Amino acid sequence: MIRPNRKRESCPQAPAIRLVATLDLHGFRASDVSPALETFLTSWRLRDEGGVVHIITGKGKGSPGRPVLQPRVRRLLSEDYDERIDWFEQDDSGGGFLVKLK
Repeated sequence: MIRPNRKRESCPQAPAIRLVATLDLHGFRASDVSPALETFLTSWRLRDEGGVVHIITGKGKGSPGRPVLQPRVRRLLSEDYDERIDWFEQDDSGGGFLVKLK
C-alpha cells in the first residue's frame, strides 16, 4: 500500500528529515517486491526530487524461517537502485528503511 504523507511529517529519529511517502510491503511476496519498489521510487522521484520515503518491510517475524522482505529490499536498494537514491538507512523500529531520493 502506498500512502503519501500529506502533512509532510518529520521522521521522529531525525527531525530534519521530511518524509514524503510510505510504501508498506507487508503481505507482499518476495517476487512482487522489485516491481512495487521500482514503481514507487520512480513515481516519488518525479514528484518530490530529494525527498525521503519510508519503505516498510516488517521485521520478518511472520515469515517461516528467516526474514525475506527486508534482506531483499536492502539488496535492491544497495545494488539495483543505488543510482537513483542518495542514501538509505534502517529506520529506528528495525522494520523498514528511510530512503533519500536523488
